[in-house]
Amino acid sequence: MFKKVLSLGVFLISSPLFANELTSFDAIVAALSSGKQVSAVLHAKQCKVTDPNEIKFLPSSGFVRIDSALFTEDKLGFDVTKYARAIPTIAPNGLMQRASFILEKNGQLNGVIASFDAVTNVKPANRKDVTVDCKLGDSVHFYLN
Repeated sequence: MFKKVLSLGVFLISSPLFANELTSFDAIVAALSSGKQVSAVLHAKQCKVTDPNEIKFLPSSGFVRIDSALFTEDKLGFDVTKYARAIPTIAPNGLMQRASFILEKNGQLNGVIASFDAVTNVKPANRKDVTVDCKLGDSVHFYLN
């Protein structure tokens, strides 16, 4: 019974978000330029991810709100910062991940994810940048909130 109620609650909470999908570059830019709140869901397992690090911890999926963006007629850029976690061998104070993404008019999304110590803001010597390449409508979806 609990599982049915829980799944119904998740469905009711998430349904409005997924009902307002922005399926094209032009629709995303139009929404952002009119001041509307836009979010993105990235399915990293469906993207091409290049992670040269020994310890990998890119999530399988992620949800972000786009708080600020820069765009031209054929490119949209936005940044995301999140707290990852404390890893004693890499960043005992905790690790911040900063991602910069560029969505092109053809639907290609490219991103670079860098990691920094959460307290000192210094990039750990043993952490290299991770690159992510995704496709709009396939591995990345944008929604009007």
